[in-house]
Amino acid sequence: MAKVKWIHFSDLHLNQTGTETRRLRKKLIAYLKKLNIICDYAFCTGDVRHAPSGCFPKNASKEIEEICEAVHLPAKRLFIVPGNHDINRDIADRVKTINKVIVGTKTQESYNPKDGNISKYDLINISKGKEDFFDFLNTFSDRNIDISKAQDAVKPHYIIETEEFNIIHVDSTLFYTSSRQKNFILGTYLLLEILEKLNTDKITILLTHYSFDFLERNEQKELIALFNDYNVRLWLAGHEHDHLARMQWDCFYEFQCGNLLLENGATACILLGEIDTDTGEGRIQVHAWYTQADWDIYPFISQKDTDKSVYKFNVNRFKIKDRLESEVVSEKEQREKLHLQIFSMLEENRTVFETYGPVSANRSNITSEYADNWHIQINKVILPNSKRIISLFEDNIGLLNLDEQKVLYKYKQHIDGLKKNHLIRGKFLMDAPQFPKEIYSILKSGD
Repeated sequence: MAKVKWIHFSDLHLNQTGTETRRLRKKLIAYLKKLNIICDYAFCTGDVRHAPSGCFPKNASKEIEEICEAVHLPAKRLFIVPGNHDINRDIADRVKTINKVIVGTKTQESYNPKDGNISKYDLINISKGKEDFFDFLNTFSDRNIDISKAQDAVKPHYIIETEEFNIIHVDSTLFYTSSRQKNFILGTYLLLEILEKLNTDKITILLTHYSFDFLERNEQKELIALFNDYNVRLWLAGHEHDHLARMQWDCFYEFQCGNLLLENGATACILLGEIDTDTGEGRIQVHAWYTQADWDIYPFISQKDTDKSVYKFNVNRFKIKDRLESEVVSEKEQREKLHLQIFSMLEENRTVFETYGPVSANRSNITSEYADNWHIQINKVILPNSKRIISLFEDNIGLLNLDEQKVLYKYKQHIDGLKKNHLIRGKFLMDAPQFPKEIYSILKSGD
């Protein structure tokens, strides 16, 4: 068993100051020393400077190193990604290329997440404007920031494998401009190339400045598929100047950190996290600045636990098979446990269908609102459940015999047809394949 601890800070804006800002930064160092904690990693998720206020301060790296030293951080364990304030966003070639990739031209189609490619020529132009950020990285003394990887324009995202983690550095500012401040793309193929190199025996942490919510919708969907394929379960971000701990799309945990300056409506804070790399169990605490007072634990990061100051998570919850294998149970027991979880969702879907679906009782009542409710319940209950069912089956495909795999394929066809028929309200695009009732028998005892 190995418990690993980290500190996460973001949005320092070190070239901005003021009385309370100076106090909170100074007292943070004293507070961390008083806690007497030892962190194995430090993650900085961008906005080291405030762009309108000018250049990176000469002592920026020193201030960050003081935070690292206060938690006894080992050398070579600081990881940094750029924020939107860390780049020069409006370089003419950069903006022109971004617009070309997004909109497309007569000779080049617009970017499509299912393809995910961005040409090397375009990447070189898009990556312009980070020279000041690279100069800042070069000022660190003994943290061994990997400058060569950070400066590779045609590979703006990169991975560093450590003893405990795969740490993916993602430049979420690639498509940020003064006129484009959301609906970003990362380049799904660029990320796929990284994910294919992961050491799957280790937990993967993805670092960005912008949160998942700032990505374009279709980009999000493609990334969710990739994260499920490669078991990416932790995402650390900043930007929004507030803390947030949550699960995204029943796929991964996202932890956002606030800022390190006084600002109305913002939360000056740092996050302290830990995880057991064997069991996948972890916890997050927010330590916040209380104006004209001092730093202290924020008491309401969680609403579900008895101790609401702690957000608990487990990255192994997403793969039943992994958890069952760790318990050293038989294949029969694995099948039974998987069947119980899937059967409960199938039963919920069946109840919704019998209540609101196109059964004879509902069709005979011409004044009924069941049709409207049926459409709502499909998108609210049935499709999300079905997506989870398919994911569970596919994650544990080795537990299914050949006949069961054929039933799963029929079920996927049925759900795909159902989904297409309800993309546009009231417009049926195809006759969806019938629901295969054999799905209820998959994994039953004695199979």
